[in-house]
Amino acid sequence: STTHTMDSANTTPLISSGSAEETPDQRDENAGQGMGLAIIFLILIGLIVTFFSPGIYTRNGSVAGFVAAGLIFLLAIAIAAAIVFEMAFASDYNLKPNVKKLAVMTLMSLCIMFLIWFIMAVSSKDAYETITKEDPDRREGVSFKRIYVASGAVFLYFMAYCFFCVLSVLSLVFAGLFTFGRSCCARNN
Repeated sequence: STTHTMDSANTTPLISSGSAEETPDQRDENAGQGMGLAIIFLILIGLIVTFFSPGIYTRNGSVAGFVAAGLIFLLAIAIAAAIVFEMAFASDYNLKPNVKKLAVMTLMSLCIMFLIWFIMAVSSKDAYETITKEDPDRREGVSFKRIYVASGAVFLYFMAYCFFCVLSVLSLVFAGLFTFGRSCCARNN
């Protein structure tokens, strides 16, 4: 149903209850590109902080580098979530379906990357503490229990590090496609 004005010869709709589907020409081509740049920037800064800061695994290193990287990654996740779920600043974004899918893939890869980052942080701390703590059961020579536990923590850290690197690249690729390559995944109908 449509409500019309009571003009003498002209009736214009004030409120239309048309379909929820909008036509493609009503979609904003550049919606969210600035936030996409912010996500790319945050991912890069988080990677720099993660790889070049003294981490938990050094004797005098503080956890500040890892905590800062985690907060930076959480901020990138919050921006991507706001875009995907159309919250806060992104409530008026009218994204094409293919661009929305790129935003969802960016959010998913960021969430998995953050989970792997957390595993990496915990396993590096465990490996360091296991290697450096005093072993009361140790007699002479090397404690095989310590080597076994430390090697497991180091292996977990190495695997998490490899997955973290792969997911970092995927997050950057998806954020880059969301920002700059919007037409690459569009269907031609």
